[in-house]
Amino acid sequence: DKVRIAHQAAEEQEAHSDRLGQVEMMRKEPRIALMYVHSFLTLLAVGLYISVYPLYAHDMYGYEAAQIGSLLFWAGIAAVVFQFTVPQRVVALTGERWCMALGSVLR
Repeated sequence: DKVRIAHQAAEEQEAHSDRLGQVEMMRKEPRIALMYVHSFLTLLAVGLYISVYPLYAHDMYGYEAAQIGSLLFWAGIAAVVFQFTVPQRVVALTGERWCMALGSVLR
């Protein structure tokens, strides 16, 4: 009977949390809004970098399209290798909470 009551309470809480919108959640927990702003600014910076870097590399170093493409390709390969190897080890060493904080600061 206690299990049924606990299960029913969990279902009610889940239904209530589904009704809360993102704005309401951000009012209750302002850190969520900060996370959205941080994510937006990070993605904006990456988008600007990807679109402006070829122009900069061409003007400053004389790189042509093939050279810039190769450079961005190898940077992408390095990012994939990094993502498959480093984060798991860092999480194991520091814990999830500190790893998220460290990742946010280093971005």
